[in-house]
Amino acid sequence: MKFDFIIIGAGMAGLPCAIRAADRKKKVLLINKNKLIGGKLSRSTGQIAAAGTNIQKRQNIYDDPDLHLKEALEICKNTADHSLLRLAIDNLGDTVNWLEEIGVKFPENHPVITYQHDIYSTRRYLWPVGYGQEILDRILPIIFKHISFKNIKLLNETIIIDLVKNNNQIEGVTLLNKDNKKLSFYSNNIVLAAGGYTNNEELFAQYSPKSTLYTPKFNGSEGLVHKIAERYSFKVDGGHLYKGMIGGFLKKSFDNHSVSVSINTIPQDRQPWEIWVNIRGKRFMREDHPSADYRRHKVNEQEMQKFFIIFDEGILINAPSIAITNDGGLGGHINNDLQFRKYNSIIELAKDTKINYYNLSKTIDNYNYYVNKKNDIFGREHLPRKIIGPPFYCIESVAFALPSPAGIAVNEKLEVLNTNNIPVRNVYAAGEIIGNTRIMGEHYIAGMGVGPTLTFGKLLGETLE
Repeated sequence: MKFDFIIIGAGMAGLPCAIRAADRKKKVLLINKNKLIGGKLSRSTGQIAAAGTNIQKRQNIYDDPDLHLKEALEICKNTADHSLLRLAIDNLGDTVNWLEEIGVKFPENHPVITYQHDIYSTRRYLWPVGYGQEILDRILPIIFKHISFKNIKLLNETIIIDLVKNNNQIEGVTLLNKDNKKLSFYSNNIVLAAGGYTNNEELFAQYSPKSTLYTPKFNGSEGLVHKIAERYSFKVDGGHLYKGMIGGFLKKSFDNHSVSVSINTIPQDRQPWEIWVNIRGKRFMREDHPSADYRRHKVNEQEMQKFFIIFDEGILINAPSIAITNDGGLGGHINNDLQFRKYNSIIELAKDTKINYYNLSKTIDNYNYYVNKKNDIFGREHLPRKIIGPPFYCIESVAFALPSPAGIAVNEKLEVLNTNNIPVRNVYAAGEIIGNTRIMGEHYIAGMGVGPTLTFGKLLGETLE
C-alpha cells in the first residue's frame, strides 16, 4: 500500500507533520511504537523562543527573525548549523501563531526573559499555560478528526525494522506490529521523527565518547532509527558537541539514570550560599557567575561531569532553599524531591563521597578566608557566611542529558544526508532525531528545543508533495 507520507514517530515533530499534511488532503501513515501518541510532549515544558509572533505584536514588542538569529548565533558562538538555525528561526513565529490558532493558551505576561540559559535582549521566550501537555491536548482532537476522515492511518505499538530499497532507492518501510507481524508500506515522503537515544548507553558512548551519560528515568529514546540510519550509511554526527545540562542530582549515587532536576543554579534567582567542588575536592568556578553557559561548561569540564554542593547547618537554616525557584522557565522543570546527605565531619563526608579529603578540607578553609576578606579567588561576589558546621551536607550533582546531542544529518530542505553529504531521495528527518547540537551547537540556546522540533515537522507536512 502506498501513502503520500509515512511518518515514523508520533511525537513533537511527527504529530504536526501529520496534521499539516492531512490538512492538505494528503494520505498519511503515522507510526507510533507506544500505546499512546505524544512522545515527550506530555512531560515537556513546551518552552519556545520565537520572533514576530502575534503575542509579541499584541504587547507592542518589536522583534524579528534577523535579530533572533543574530543573538542565537552569539549565544552558541557560531557552533550551530547556520542554515538549519535560520530555517527554524524564520518559521518559529508562524509555529507559535499556529499553536494559538488551534487553541493553545499562553500566560498573559508572556513572552518573558528567563535566566536558565544565557538571555536574549528581547522578550521572545514563552510556554503554554499547561506546558507541553497543553500542546498535546490541542493536537489530539485534530489527529483523531483526520483519522475519522481517513486522512491519517495510525498504527500504534508498531516499530520500524527496516527500509525498503529498490534499484538503489529507498521507497518504503518495513514495520513490525504488536502481533509480531511484518508490514510493508511505500511512499515518496518518508519522514523520520522517531526521537533520540539517551536511553541507549552504547550509542551515547559511540557518539559522545568523552562524556558520561546521566539521565532522569523515562521510557523510549533507545535509538532504534539511529541504528537503521547507520546501516544505510546515513550521516549521524554532532555528539562531540555534547554539553550536559546542570541542576540535576543523583538520587542514587550508583545509578546514572536516577537524575532528578531539583536544584536552582540560577544566581539571578537564588544566590549560592554553598560551594561547588569536584571529585578532587577543589572548587573550579565562580558559583555566582551570571552566565548560565559559563557555569554549564565549567561543570562539563570536570571529571565524569560531576560535582558536589557542600554546605553546613548554618547555611541550611539561613539560606533560601536551593530547590525553590521564581524563574518561570526553570519552574517548569524543577521537582520537589531534593535529597542531600548529612555528615558529622568533613572526613566522614569525604570518605562517603570519595572526594579527596585533604583538598576538600583545604578548600573549605580557603573559602572561609575569602569570606572573611570579602574577596574570592574566583571572583565570586556573594559570600554570605563561612562553612564551619557540623553537621555538613552534600548534594551529588551531575551534568545530564535530556535531548539527544547527535543525530541524522539533514540539509535546509530537511532531506537526510548520507555519509558523503548527498541527499537520500525520499527520506526526510525532523525533531530530536536530527540531534539538538544541530540547532544549538555546543551551547544551549533558550527555547530552541521544542520550537524547532514542532516547526520542522510542521514545515515538512506543509511543503512535501
